[in-house]
Amino acid sequence: FVSEVFVRGNQHVRRGDLLIAIRDEDLLLRRDQMRDDLRVSEAKYRQLLNSGRIAEAEAANESAKQLRVSIRELNESLASLCIVATRDGMIVSEQPEKWLGRYAKRG
Repeated sequence: FVSEVFVRGNQHVRRGDLLIAIRDEDLLLRRDQMRDDLRVSEAKYRQLLNSGRIAEAEAANESAKQLRVSIRELNESLASLCIVATRDGMIVSEQPEKWLGRYAKRG
């Protein structure tokens, strides 16, 4: 969904200007769940390590590493949900603020 509109109708924009921010609740939820899983995995790693169960601790540590990578990828996906101008030009929509809260399809 469009969460912020940074332009007005007939406004001149330059290439790279931020036009719209989109919020994807599903991605945010998935990232938050992964963060929770990461905290559990890290705690499990420490607990297993302290109890001398090295092989199991290493498996938990590997799981934590994979979760960190997945979280980083989701953060990149979330950051890419901003729409920027691809070239200099003029906003031709007369009331872009009406986009606020509307569903925006990816792509």
